[in-house]
Amino acid sequence: MSELPQLSRLSNIDRRHWLSSKQALTALQALGERQAITWLRQQFTSPADLEWGRLLRDLNPTWEELTLWIRGDKEHCLVGIDALAEFTPHPNTNDPTKPVLPTGATTELINTAIDQALAKYANPRLEKTVARIHRVWPKHRSPKKNITIPRWLQSVAEALAENDSQVVRGWHKKLLTSVDAPKSEDDFWFALIECLSENNIVAVVDWREFTDAIVESLQSLRSARNIDLDWETLKSFDGDNEVFFRHVSGLVGKTGRSLVSFDTGGDEYALTFMPTNHIPKYHEVLTSNLTWSSGVTKFD
Repeated sequence: MSELPQLSRLSNIDRRHWLSSKQALTALQALGERQAITWLRQQFTSPADLEWGRLLRDLNPTWEELTLWIRGDKEHCLVGIDALAEFTPHPNTNDPTKPVLPTGATTELINTAIDQALAKYANPRLEKTVARIHRVWPKHRSPKKNITIPRWLQSVAEALAENDSQVVRGWHKKLLTSVDAPKSEDDFWFALIECLSENNIVAVVDWREFTDAIVESLQSLRSARNIDLDWETLKSFDGDNEVFFRHVSGLVGKTGRSLVSFDTGGDEYALTFMPTNHIPKYHEVLTSNLTWSSGVTKFD
């Protein structure tokens, strides 16, 4: 036990490094998996960085242990869902991980827990992680009928997806198979943001996310493919996130593009690189049609 630190006393970055270290896994495994998982839950402190979920998965939690996290507050729930996702291959990679159900879990139990989590804490990060889980353990639902997508939003979706019909069809499917049919244009928009995030068209990041994780998300964007930036140097940027976003936007400004964020209705950013002269039209159409949206935020 002497090898285990008091995690609440570590800085965020030191805690994150410890959670991802081999030393942490070795020390916890020495306790025994059951006791180690209890210790980790007792030591948990915000923010719910991805390293918490990855370490929890490495300790091979049972379904009963996972549900203690998933049924907790928002931060515990995020960690539990992150850990559950680690039982599946990582999307958009050649991850050789074979999906395996946690001990005691069934597809039905997983989907019930996911539905409850989404009902309480729906946000783009959670939605994206759930989409990864559903690729392996899908919830079979009867498609809902009589969904009419607003014409203006269909046009926005096609434009943001750069006419990638697969992305747009994925959005349509998400709308048709959602637990609750969309009741407003805001609901259609929220589902679109989720779909764009799953396809690396926007990067949904928490307002407290670490810079290196943000850089990795930005680098994976389709809109970043032809942007020449020193990504490794950007990972060491010292400053709060909005200062960082303005810095990055300034670097790409000479290419005629800006870093922007779409409104998610929560405390996350939905980031992408966009031609600067396209920003006003998106801002106008979003603020004119969505009840809560602040449109497009340009970082300058």
